[in-house]
Amino acid sequence: MGSRAADKWQGVTRRLSRRAWRVMGVGAVVVAAALLWTSCSDGISAAEDLVTQGDLAGAEAAYKEILTDNPDDARALDGLAVILMWQQRYEEAAVIQERAAASDKSNILVRTELGFNYLNHLGRPADAVRVFSETATLESTGKNLTFLAQAQTACGNNSEAERTLRKAIDADPTYAYSYDKLVGLLQLQDRAEEIEKVKAEAASHGVSISESE
Repeated sequence: MGSRAADKWQGVTRRLSRRAWRVMGVGAVVVAAALLWTSCSDGISAAEDLVTQGDLAGAEAAYKEILTDNPDDARALDGLAVILMWQQRYEEAAVIQERAAASDKSNILVRTELGFNYLNHLGRPADAVRVFSETATLESTGKNLTFLAQAQTACGNNSEAERTLRKAIDADPTYAYSYDKLVGLLQLQDRAEEIEKVKAEAASHGVSISESE
């Protein structure tokens, strides 16, 4: 939707809302809101089409236009964050990812992407710990706990990382990466006997450490 068309649409919905309250009551306002939501959905579809066509600049502009009127639109925030990450604009992406996480308290995917942005691109492991702690609270899976342990290790908190990795293994004994990270952590401390115990536990669940990566 172009800027002129968008301005016209906004004017129509504002007039409809005011008239609805005076004449038809709450029901008409609900209809107007539904129409506005449909317009926003059309904007998301248009932005996604631009991504498919490879027009990232156009898609970015489309998402930002949606967010001008709907700053907490989770789909637009997610889409914009992905585009910024693709372009390696990591600082900008983190700001949008934080907004996306705030707008959807249960969105594990956006928190995972934000956590690895902090961990792998921005050199902010403490922020990665904060975000991965949220994901592990939402879902205490072996994978989420292992991601948290990676961030804890990057912060130099090896003892906490070890505890988290053991929780990860308890949560999902078949998730190979948890064993792999724990073995790596133990190797740094020359704890050979415990490494063998971890490998034996992994093998008992059909997991091979050498194949975990």
